Formats: sequence, structure tokens, C-alpha cells
Amino acid sequence: MEFSVGVLIVITLCILLTGIGKGGIVGASCVTIPVLAMCMGGQESVGFLLPISLAASFLSAIRNRTDVNWAALMKSLPWAILGIGIGGYVGMVLREEKESFFILLALVIIVGCTITIIQHLKHSAFRDPFGISYMLFGILAGFAAMIGNATGPMISTLFLLQRFPKKQIVDTHVWFCFITDVIKVPIHVFCWKTITFDSFMLDLYMAPAMVVGVFVGFWLIRVLNEKIYKNTVITLSCISALVLLLQSIFKLV
Repeated sequence: MEFSVGVLIVITLCILLTGIGKGGIVGASCVTIPVLAMCMGGQESVGFLLPISLAASFLSAIRNRTDVNWAALMKSLPWAILGIGIGGYVGMVLREEKESFFILLALVIIVGCTITIIQHLKHSAFRDPFGISYMLFGILAGFAAMIGNATGPMISTLFLLQRFPKKQIVDTHVWFCFITDVIKVPIHVFCWKTITFDSFMLDLYMAPAMVVGVFVGFWLIRVLNEKIYKNTVITLSCISALVLLLQSIFKLV
């Protein structure tokens, strides 16, 4: 892989934002998906980003392990695995033609954020006795994770709907991302063939920016109070949805 100095700077900033997002500021990396895709191509950018994402998730999982809501995690993971499988198949069949799926993901995130905002304003918990939200958001989070490393907005929206406290949202989200990142690796290596020696070497060069970003995310989590954090998550999730939507409409990838 050969890039100009300007493109390498842009990629480094994207990796920094990815680290901040993995550090707990969900949605901080919302612009990295379309920007990296423009720099590298659709599936290639997702394959390049996965090792970085996995390493950042691992660092964050080590730190954020005390308040994981394992019940919520176990409810959402089976559906996420199904979504990853669907995304892997779709990626093999359609390759770069993912605009319609990005539109679907964007609309789902916007709907989820809208529901979350309404529940937040009403100060009432979201009632879902049949676990439909876990199924829906789990599948779509897995699909989004596989197609574009866009897990965060949907799974965090699910946990916001359940009105989990800030620390529980952060820890559960981090472990969800870590587990799904591990599951995605074989698909990228053996099916999509998007993790190559060249892409992995570039990951190693970019690793310091990821580490800095993760620790910046840790610091931001400490200084933001719960209300500001939840409003930040909702805002960044909506921004990520709009970015995905614009990317799809104007076919930037």
C-alpha cells in the first residue's frame, strides 16, 4: 500500500478517532468509515481497520470490565453473530455495492436514536418484554460491524433504551465490540481476504495513534458526567447515521 503524505495524515487521524471511540466515547469515530473508504476502497478499508479495532477493543476491555451487564450482552450476542454471518455473505456477493445497506443502517440508527431521545425526555424506561429490541439491534449491530465496522451507534442505542447507567453502557459496549471483532477476523482473512500482509504492516505503523486515542477516550469518560455522556452518545450516533446516509446517497465509496 502506497499513500501520499496527506492521505497518511488523514488515515492517522481516523485511527486516532477510532481509538477514542473504543475508549468509550461511542460515535467518536463516525467519520472514519466513509473517509477511510474513500482513501482505500470499501472492503479494503474495513479489513485494514479491523486489527486496529480489535487491538483497541482489547485495551479497552481490560480496563472496562467491572460493570459489564452480562445478561444484556448474552441476549444480544447470538443475534449479532447472525448479523455478522449475514454481513459476511452479503459482502462476498455484492462486494462494493453496499449503498442500499448503508441507507438501511443509517435509517435504523436514526429511528433508534429517535426512540432513545423520546424515552430520555419522558424519563421512563423502554418496555420490551419479548426482547425484540435485542434481536433487532443485535442483528443490525452485527451486520453493521461486518459491513463497515459501524457497531457502536446501534448497540449503544440499545443499551441507552434500557436506561443503563453510564459505566454499564461503556463496559458492556466495549466487551460487545471486542467479542464481535474477534468473530469477524476469520471472515476477513479467509472469505473476504481483506486482511493482508501489507494492510497489517500499515496497522502496526498506525498502532501508536490508536493507543493515544484509547487513552484520550479513557480520560474523556472520566471527565464527562452521565447526562453529558448520554447526550454525547445520542448526538454522535445521529451524526454517524447521517454520514452513512450521505455516503450512500452520493456514492462516495
